[in-house]
Amino acid sequence: DKLLYIRPPDEQEREQLFKYYLKKAPLSDDLDFNTLSNDTKGYTGADIANICREAKTNALEETMKSDEETKITTQSIESIIKTMRPSAPDTLLSTYITFLMKYGKR
Repeated sequence: DKLLYIRPPDEQEREQLFKYYLKKAPLSDDLDFNTLSNDTKGYTGADIANICREAKTNALEETMKSDEETKITTQSIESIIKTMRPSAPDTLLSTYITFLMKYGKR
């Protein structure tokens, strides 16, 4: 097995990931990608994909219940973020970096 370190996305990259994963979804006009990016430090690309998938699923379920299109809002995504822990918090990253410095690439 080979260990690879792939750093988590920075703030700008997280914003781009939200835009990519939500590009075909019904979005509220006031959706703030910058706020979402700020609120997801330590989240990986896979974490953000899961958040967006959950937001789209929730919007679809609400649309089916009400027969009116439900748009994804900043608040609806933030409520999902609050329930999910980041996969790459600073404490875990420091462990990986220490390992890399000590043992190098493997």
